[in-house]
Amino acid sequence: MDHKEHNVRDTTSGGFIRQLLILSIPLMLGAMCQNLYTLADTAIVGRFIGVDALAAVGNTGWLIWPIFSIPYGLAQAGSILGAQRFGQKDFLGLRRTVYNTILVTAMVALVMTLVLQLAAPAMLRMIHTSDEIFDDSLLYLRICYGGILAVGLYNAFNGLLRSLGNTRTPFVAMMVASAVNIGLDLLFVCVFHWSVAGAAIATVISQILSAVVCGVSLRRVRFLRNEEKEPLRDWRLCGRLCRMGLPLSAADLIIGIGGVVVQNQVNSYSVSFVAGYSATTRLYGLMEASGIAWGSAFATFVGQNFGAGKFRRIRQCTWRAVLTSVGMAAAITGLMYLFAGTILSVFADPGSPEGVEVMAYGKEYLLIMSTFLPILYVLHLIRAGLQALGSTIVPLLSGVTEFTMRVCTVMFLPGLLGYRAVFFAEVIAWTGAAILLCACYFVRLHRLPRDDRCM
Repeated sequence: MDHKEHNVRDTTSGGFIRQLLILSIPLMLGAMCQNLYTLADTAIVGRFIGVDALAAVGNTGWLIWPIFSIPYGLAQAGSILGAQRFGQKDFLGLRRTVYNTILVTAMVALVMTLVLQLAAPAMLRMIHTSDEIFDDSLLYLRICYGGILAVGLYNAFNGLLRSLGNTRTPFVAMMVASAVNIGLDLLFVCVFHWSVAGAAIATVISQILSAVVCGVSLRRVRFLRNEEKEPLRDWRLCGRLCRMGLPLSAADLIIGIGGVVVQNQVNSYSVSFVAGYSATTRLYGLMEASGIAWGSAFATFVGQNFGAGKFRRIRQCTWRAVLTSVGMAAAITGLMYLFAGTILSVFADPGSPEGVEVMAYGKEYLLIMSTFLPILYVLHLIRAGLQALGSTIVPLLSGVTEFTMRVCTVMFLPGLLGYRAVFFAEVIAWTGAAILLCACYFVRLHRLPRDDRCM
């Protein structure tokens, strides 16, 4: 079968780094587009509405990302199985994986939408959201939770396309979504003055467009068409996807709970501190985008080669992928040291006393995170490799490690570090999780069969 005809890529042959670059560059560009429109939300809100609105948007971050990780974990499970089935050339199994991944993700997302709309006010009170920003935070949160189905389906379609080596379509989806999001932001916030509601609505609309673009592309893959009308619904497979995906979701959810504890500590400081912290956390997404994309490409490579039984190829690629990820992170670190002040000036007015304070806090946090960025990139790579080998429990344990170290840092180190304990909580958590993941990954790698044809 000619895989190029179907806009997919078989990574079981060819140069390692070349294959990873072909897969990862569109993912990097797409992730940067996604983060740029997130930054645009923040910049437009901060510049055109004010510091309180910026703090309100940032205040919801740890209540959105971990929640969205639940359907994302299920989508990752589908991506892992999809890559392995594609490597085995089991196209009936691949079709069933695609169908049931979409089914499970949609069902979970719909239930979550209802529950979270009811729980949103209590969640904001849980993190001690101040009265100044409570109403705006609640409005932003409710609108974003209304888009969970779109996010879940986009992640499912995106993950399944990646498992087939198609990373160009997710890039196109993000380009379209970014342009639409920024345009709607300017329209809703700057023209109609819809406050934070405009930014949230623009984000949800862009997520729906992303899901549509990826879903249409997935339908066009010929060997995924059920032309012989085989029964595809498989509740046993749905159960397997849940068993694989829920530990991945739980890992991100646990990390997110740690983030909520940190946000609770952040909210005990001034609004300027909250705004500066919020601006930098938005930049954090842009900084780690290339690392996540590189890890996703590595997961596709490992999953397909594991399915094909090419274990030596996985071993040989690992070290080169690790060294490349460290080099990429070091380059971004250098850029942040050179341009931190310029970048942060986008989010606050450097000519106002309030803006100067926001930038000072943001710059300090940004430089601390930048210094330790290579650790984060290795973490993303190795975690993705473990997941592609079918290991979902170790990533869950790494999430517990991140939670423990993040919470202990903000609870016990403020007496020594003051407000900087909030900044160091993130990098200390990365370090602990990375050590655990690396140790487990190389043990798993050592246990793979030496003969490429053994399973």
